[in-house]
Amino acid sequence: RAMRRFDRILGIAFVTLAAAFFIGISPVSAKAEEVGISSDTEGMAYIDSAIANMDNDVELAFSPEEVNVYALITYLNLSVHPITGINTYQQMQYAGYGCWYSDDYLNIQFDWKLTMEQEQIFDATVGMLAPYLVGPTEYDTIKNVHDWICLTTDYDDATVYGFASRHSGYNALFEHLAVCDGYATLFQKFMDKLGIPCYCATGNNHAWNIVWYNGAWYKVDCTWDDQDYGIIYKYFMTGI
Repeated sequence: RAMRRFDRILGIAFVTLAAAFFIGISPVSAKAEEVGISSDTEGMAYIDSAIANMDNDVELAFSPEEVNVYALITYLNLSVHPITGINTYQQMQYAGYGCWYSDDYLNIQFDWKLTMEQEQIFDATVGMLAPYLVGPTEYDTIKNVHDWICLTTDYDDATVYGFASRHSGYNALFEHLAVCDGYATLFQKFMDKLGIPCYCATGNNHAWNIVWYNGAWYKVDCTWDDQDYGIIYKYFMTGI
């Protein structure tokens, strides 16, 4: 327990210094301009781009003879709620959307778990921390990230009981409290920065990661491996 507390203090101090370095980043404006499209495929590409960039606003104008607005709305729903349960980092940050449409117009307004400024600070801070967790092998690097998250994050019971809302990797990194999707998205962000293929998996009201290593996919669950008495490895690099 003493060593765990010491490692946690060091990790928190490092994050605090990193955040202070990036706190002056200016948020990018997310206000969209209306875009004309001429096919369903083009509209779907704009929806993909908006999710990948975590845009707040998408406005599409089109001719009803060329574009089926209902096809775009169906595609939108499948994009933010993948039926496979395998999610990108951006899909995990999705919190909801509002949709206004007619036969020649579609406006989508997304809500995300992070503000644009929070996402930029989070992304930059993880980018600075990630090189310090690189090990002699890729396996060691994955393990270092897993262990660092378990050491510096506690499971947030307040969110479970509705007294807080800590569902993001940002919460895990800077507040050191999160529920499973916060653990999973923090791990995902580190893997993205380190160039290791990884996704967030969801099901049965839980979130974890799958990571590509040595020609196969493996399950990594930082939440369940983070115990009060220390780190266990029951859910680390297990087969899927």
